[in-house]
Amino acid sequence: MGVGAVATDLTAPGPAPEVEGTTVVDDALLKVVVLDGVAEPAVPTAWALVMALAWALHVGLVLVGLAGALRCLRQRLRRNFSG
Repeated sequence: MGVGAVATDLTAPGPAPEVEGTTVVDDALLKVVVLDGVAEPAVPTAWALVMALAWALHVGLVLVGLAGALRCLRQRLRRNFSG
């Protein structure tokens, strides 16, 4: 992790700092500079797989809980309206 770009609000008080890099936005209100030589970190495949599994389990458990609550609600409504 690190800083890959610097955004400078040109309406802020005081002088704007000089930043070395490639300017991608330069207008009256904002200047955005992408820093040269910053490498994007690679995500390990094992980490991505474990995170995908964790999210799938999380969403699955939420869906199981909602399905159980819906089943309970339907049974309760049937008992109340069946007499």
